[in-house]
Amino acid sequence: VALTGARYRVQVKNPNGVEANAPVPGFGAMFSAFDFGVATNDDALKELAKVGDFVGVQLHSQDDASIIVAYPYYWFSLPGACPNLPWKCIPGAKQTACQTKRSELEVMPPVCADSGCAGKKDDAALECAADFSKPDTMSGCCLRYSPDDKVAIKGGLCNNSEKAPTGEQGCVYMYESLEDKDFLSLDNLVGITAAKCGNSGERTCTDWADWRKNCFDPDKKYKRRFKKTQDGDGKMKVDVEETDYCVEYDLHPYCQDAPPDLCNNVDCQNLSPSEKEIGLEYWLGRCEESHNTKRAESINFAFTKTTEKNHLMVDKELLDSNFKYSSGGMRCTPNLDGGLYCTRQYGGVCTACFIPGTKVPFPAANTTPTCPFNVLAEGGYTPPAGTECKSRDAADICCLYKVGGACSQPTDGSSAELSVSGYISVMAASLEDPNHMFNFAKRWIEANDGKVENEDQLKEEAYWLWRVHPPKRYEEAWEEFQANLKASTAVTFGPGSGTESPGLPGDTTTPATPEPGKNKVHHAHYPVWIAVAAVGACGFLAAAWFYVYRNPRQRRQRGSFVEEETHRSLQMTRM
Repeated sequence: VALTGARYRVQVKNPNGVEANAPVPGFGAMFSAFDFGVATNDDALKELAKVGDFVGVQLHSQDDASIIVAYPYYWFSLPGACPNLPWKCIPGAKQTACQTKRSELEVMPPVCADSGCAGKKDDAALECAADFSKPDTMSGCCLRYSPDDKVAIKGGLCNNSEKAPTGEQGCVYMYESLEDKDFLSLDNLVGITAAKCGNSGERTCTDWADWRKNCFDPDKKYKRRFKKTQDGDGKMKVDVEETDYCVEYDLHPYCQDAPPDLCNNVDCQNLSPSEKEIGLEYWLGRCEESHNTKRAESINFAFTKTTEKNHLMVDKELLDSNFKYSSGGMRCTPNLDGGLYCTRQYGGVCTACFIPGTKVPFPAANTTPTCPFNVLAEGGYTPPAGTECKSRDAADICCLYKVGGACSQPTDGSSAELSVSGYISVMAASLEDPNHMFNFAKRWIEANDGKVENEDQLKEEAYWLWRVHPPKRYEEAWEEFQANLKASTAVTFGPGSGTESPGLPGDTTTPATPEPGKNKVHHAHYPVWIAVAAVGACGFLAAAWFYVYRNPRQRRQRGSFVEEETHRSLQMTRM
């Protein structure tokens, strides 16, 4: 069974007024996942009945410890017709005539578990009206736009006669027909179809199911998983047990079963990389920002077939045709404190951000992402009159955005100071030319009694040492930069240089393990393409972690965030 991902280009126009409390301008405030066509969030259903069809959004902060990323990413919910009922009837105490076999279901909507549910196209369901005050009707009748409305909720997908969404009932989103280029085999991407299968590894594996059952694993690298139990005091105890099948990925329970810290849990951070994870190399490093960035961009490269490396994972056409975020209201109207600006580089939709280091400090710096270095050009912004940087020193970051002019010291890779401020300033320069970071890395290596043995390899590694915006924890980012260069197999260092730290086998850019309890500087991004808005690789990446993760103890289940009457939906496989 091969798993395929798809990239959708979706146009969205929500009804006026639905975005009042939404985290993103232009989207509804409510979000819901869908199980077999059924919205799982009752509040979202109530909002649909109240305001009509809308595309919802769920913001995931870069501070979410379940997957470590550098900036926010989003999930979107695109409702379909009769969103309170499943695609087809589900048998139960109230649906005794239903012929569907429960064994056929890939996921069981909670509302249908006991009494069953009518199907959303059943005549009886279309003739009666669901009422939130009468629970039995919610599993047997279609929801209406109002209690007296005779028409069931249509769903937001426009019909083929429309050229663009109208923002009216039944037409708030549409997407282009998918072509071969819009599909991506995850089995190919993660290396399953290149792996060896058979008793002696005499052939390559055909797909995930073949690899899981027949992988050639003489060293028991993949035929194992974590087993969690409790000791006599009720404390978590974790062992590794052997399996008779190959495990694609498993993460130590310290890192996923200890909310809210998860990846930032002290016990998780005290584990060595080999103790923390099991599985295919592609998935390793879930708790590492840099590894998540690589995965996200690998998905983007696979879809776009681009050779250009600029950390841009949003449709360039969208950015080039961007507007000044007039629809963002106060959320996209900057003040003297460096915010709020808005950018589309984090997920393709208007994301509020701030410019650090202004003379008037930004009050919500701990909970707001920093803007991309080029946000002024991207959004067509001119900072409000009176906006000042607190200094022209690159260490204060603000001047790297060219607010009020350039920084007082060099910011290019060939001459920037070999320090944390020089490193951050070269990040900004690398957005225009990635060679700046390569040149900066070479200078650091030479200054530390090192020699570059493989320039092509170092250039590739240097690309992953910068990002499009400044990190929030500058010193940790600088430490990680140095650790990566120390670990690189493209470089040799002289004895006594203090840079003999070896890297992990097969990974020349493994970040240094932080001190226990410290947060790491972290990275990733997104594929559903939304709107006039592209949603690049991080939502897809996060979906991979939460939904592509497979487990033999559970049936392969599917949850869909796009629900429409043709069954063409964004499907993500859960463990």
